[in-house]
Amino acid sequence: MMRILNVIASGAIGGGSTHLLKLLPVLARQGVNIRVLVGSDGPLTELLRNHGIETEYVNLMRSRIDPWAPFNLARQIKKNNTDIVHYHGTRAAFFGALARPLMPKIPSIYTVHGLSYSQRHKGIKRKLALLAERICCANVDEIISVSKHDRDDLVRRGFILNNHATTIANPVEVKSFTADSRQKIRAKIGIAPDEFVVVTVARLVEQKGLDILIRAISKCNSLMKCIIIGDGPLRSKLIEQATAENINIIFMGERNDVDKLWPAFDLFVLSSRWEGEPIALLEAMAAGIPCICTATAGAKSALGDQSQIVPIDDYISLAAYIDKVACLTFALRKLMGNKLQERIKNRSPEKIAAKMLEIYKKVKN
Repeated sequence: MMRILNVIASGAIGGGSTHLLKLLPVLARQGVNIRVLVGSDGPLTELLRNHGIETEYVNLMRSRIDPWAPFNLARQIKKNNTDIVHYHGTRAAFFGALARPLMPKIPSIYTVHGLSYSQRHKGIKRKLALLAERICCANVDEIISVSKHDRDDLVRRGFILNNHATTIANPVEVKSFTADSRQKIRAKIGIAPDEFVVVTVARLVEQKGLDILIRAISKCNSLMKCIIIGDGPLRSKLIEQATAENINIIFMGERNDVDKLWPAFDLFVLSSRWEGEPIALLEAMAAGIPCICTATAGAKSALGDQSQIVPIDDYISLAAYIDKVACLTFALRKLMGNKLQERIKNRSPEKIAAKMLEIYKKVKN
């Protein structure tokens, strides 16, 4: 039985953690021995254990330059006696690179869930982010990127070679909902049957551009309700902004049942300033919800249709697109959602797990 140790620095809900929650139980059912080292700053450990996945805590979130992190990580990796170490995210891969001289050589993989140097860093911060990414890539045997754009950028910069770089998309399950379920869910969460509802699912951080979404909603001509699902350090500031704009926005906080709520919504909006491949967008597409996104590389790759893309930070254009969808009939919105479902139908967790298993076999041999 192949033994795979996954390492992810943060236990908070986000792209990397959702990727693991969808993929690891499938790999385990296929006979792979899966264990995870995960940060204690969120619910990921408990959620993985609910799926029968063995987990241990590893503290990699104290500081990006924590001198003890590589030693602690090396000790835990050696203790786990694994065939392959699979790092998820830059921080885990960076500390893994520093830990490599401290332990026996074990084949390793780094999945890029987003490039740290694309996060609007400038000057010395950008140079350090580029250096960290180069170190991550140079100290593993294989790179997997959930985004073809990110993979190609790493190859272009010479951080990796083509034959050691693979794109494996995030897994997502296409779901179908009935009109009856839509009304039941709306009643459950306090949405009137005829309300037009815009939703976003995101960490409340600068990257997600939620200030732009709030400004856009304030400029819309149509009557609507906006629901923001997620939490983060900007929560108070965003609530203050929404209150000042006097608009109908509900901050739901973190939810662990978003997959059951999708049919209640009419439009998904992602106003991010940068993205690798946004899982919330993929899940909205899989649920057949019309989507509008800002022009990040990940959103453009997922949607394909440029009519659903607006410039980053352009709240006027975003408001115009939201109004446009709000004026459509339910049947036309359903048709838009069906087209998005069609784009994503080949991303089932089982198909993505099969691709991952091929990479594991390649690296192990």
